Amino acid sequence: MSYKQKYQKYKLKYLSLKYQKGGNGIEYVKYNSDKHLKNVIKLDMEVFKEQYEKGIFKKKETEKEYLKYNGHVAFLNDKIVGFILYNMDPQYKNPEYQTNTWYFSGFGVSPDHQGKGIGKQLLNLMIADAGNNITLITRPLGDQEYLVKMYEKVGFKLVPDTKNKLGSSLMIRKAHK
Repeated sequence: MSYKQKYQKYKLKYLSLKYQKGGNGIEYVKYNSDKHLKNVIKLDMEVFKEQYEKGIFKKKETEKEYLKYNGHVAFLNDKIVGFILYNMDPQYKNPEYQTNTWYFSGFGVSPDHQGKGIGKQLLNLMIADAGNNITLITRPLGDQEYLVKMYEKVGFKLVPDTKNKLGSSLMIRKAHK
């Protein structure tokens, strides 16, 4: 790994512990469930409105899950406009890949702020946290074509024939040991 790559990894991993300024005045900060849960749930319910209305997602279950997760939130003018939350349990082993695996299921950007690079930056912050020895797995919900392209840009691969009942396919970014 070159000096520049090491510095970039350091910058993403450690500077994000406090704040990291992004484009368009966006600030990125480590997720803290005590401070951010209420507003992250509110944004989650906005982003996944259809799933909540149909009863696929339930607020109380989501709150319980999001209490356990780590991640990052994006702020604009003191308002959360994006988030990414993931399970960092190093003991979790994905049976198929038999490696340390993080699963991220909490990921959303306010509809008013989509397409501005916020989601990509949140993904990059998670990838920096994971480093090269963690496999990342997700099942994107929403516009499959758009999300698959976005995840592929940061190193995820679509796993063929893995669609679930919601029409979402498994995507994986394998560890690079």
